[in-house]
Amino acid sequence: TPDVVSVSGVTVAPASATVAAGATTTLTFTVKPDNASDKTLQVATADPLIATVTLKDNVATVKGVKAGSVNIVGISSDGSLVAVAAVTVTAS
Repeated sequence: TPDVVSVSGVTVAPASATVAAGATTTLTFTVKPDNASDKTLQVATADPLIATVTLKDNVATVKGVKAGSVNIVGISSDGSLVAVAAVTVTAS
């Protein structure tokens, strides 16, 4: 059986972003190392009333809901590693 390569880190770029309410922006999450056995992620918003988030191919689309600040978190599949982006939502 092939060796399992554990995830050693999760990063996000940009680390902070600004988006208007009703608009979207993207955050790109990267799982390290490149040859990790399981590079899947989950993403979450700290406050869905300020911004929502969806994930496709490790690119998170953040949609501003109302003005405020919120953290968008990417979590490795085993839950052990996280990357956080600070998103500011401005009034539309």
